[in-house]
Amino acid sequence: MPSPPSPLDDSGNLPSIGRDRNSRQAGHPNYLFRRAITVAGVVAAIALGAIVVGRIVGGDTPAPSSGAVSEQWNRVVLIDERTGLITINNAEGEEQRKISTDIRLLADSEVVETTMMAISPTEVSIFDLESEAVETVELETSSDGITRPAGSALTLIASSEGAQRAVLVHGPTGEQLDTDALAPSAGARYEFRLARSDPSGRNVLVTDSGNFQSVLFSFDSDSASFFPGLALAIDPSFVVTTQNVGSDATVRMFNHDGEVAASGVTSSVRAAMIVDDGVILVTVDGEIVRLSKASGDTESGDTLEIGTIENGYVATDGNQLIVVGSSGTAIINSSGSIQGQYLDTTLSDNGLDRFAPRRSTCLILVRGSANEVVLVGLADGTTIAEAPVSGGLLATADGCTIAAGTSTGYSLISADGEFSVDDTGDLLAFAPDGSALILERDSRLQLAPVDPSPEANSGERTNDSIDLGRDGRQVSFTQL
Repeated sequence: MPSPPSPLDDSGNLPSIGRDRNSRQAGHPNYLFRRAITVAGVVAAIALGAIVVGRIVGGDTPAPSSGAVSEQWNRVVLIDERTGLITINNAEGEEQRKISTDIRLLADSEVVETTMMAISPTEVSIFDLESEAVETVELETSSDGITRPAGSALTLIASSEGAQRAVLVHGPTGEQLDTDALAPSAGARYEFRLARSDPSGRNVLVTDSGNFQSVLFSFDSDSASFFPGLALAIDPSFVVTTQNVGSDATVRMFNHDGEVAASGVTSSVRAAMIVDDGVILVTVDGEIVRLSKASGDTESGDTLEIGTIENGYVATDGNQLIVVGSSGTAIINSSGSIQGQYLDTTLSDNGLDRFAPRRSTCLILVRGSANEVVLVGLADGTTIAEAPVSGGLLATADGCTIAAGTSTGYSLISADGEFSVDDTGDLLAFAPDGSALILERDSRLQLAPVDPSPEANSGERTNDSIDLGRDGRQVSFTQL
């Protein structure tokens, strides 16, 4: 599937959860909601006047060192697309709780740890699945649904159609941020499909193509920061932007407060990764360039052979740059060396990887000319598995096991090989650790255990799946 265009070319019978609509200012949501945090057994819920950034109160919650989602799960979360009813089942399929909500005509939903974001065409709702607290914001949501920034799978974004405004939620903490209150900007058009984040997901850099600038939204700041140029890269301390003029580009490295840390001129740039001593850049022609933070000098390195460079994404551990070209994909490590080039491949666009690669250990590529999936190890660039596919793909959180639909069931693809499983039903969701699948079969949802061993999949398969009820519900796995 082709990559999105790059902005780097300048040219039940339950009590309903309440919501507070009375304290909103005109044209702005009440983002005073603050997620309840348990501190020494005491739950503190804090709401302040007209502040839009929900913050952690009490306790020390360190930022995650990796932007990958957890592989642990013990609950299945189902949300009804028509009524908004949330049902939470355990790993054995037993119903644990139901939460009645005011959501109608559900368009999309995502769960990160204990936080759920759900959107309808006119509203965004953020739930704490532990406390059942909710905040609802009126917003005409984009047809893109819920997105996440490249570089982290921990932050959820619901934007307006045309992307003049967005609501961001940090999944691990439940903190919320409204761009309209932090950075009201006339004519803004945020490119949230191509937003970048550091691994923690707490700092999100996005191009505002309406104003030819980049904007940093941070859950650790009460105000946004603005930078000239288009968003290239971000880490916990710095951002990198580029201003293209003709075939040349001025690349600048700023700290988060806006002070210039380095600046250099090179050919037009399409991908970047911040490293200890500066920035690794990739030009439109595939040349790898290092920009020194100390001197601002640029030094040329190897050249990729994957065609015209379209875009680049930093992996969720912050140590690899995944580069997409017109005729292939490549991985560059933090030293600026090429770990691997994979011709005639592009990125998978399923699940977490819908707009950018976000798996923790393996990169999922698809080779369209042969209808193949290719699994690549991010750490060393080696090809782990290749297999033909004909249906939709699902993958584990680490990306190293794939379930692909077939005419008679599904196949499991990993470093251990490819195993075919005869089991009717459409694939809906794959447990993050690969231990279970959600299948839709005869208008019912089934939780099916997964065992990729040859012994388990030889001969006729026993139907040992667990019925989760009727279809028409979106499904997620989480740990509660």
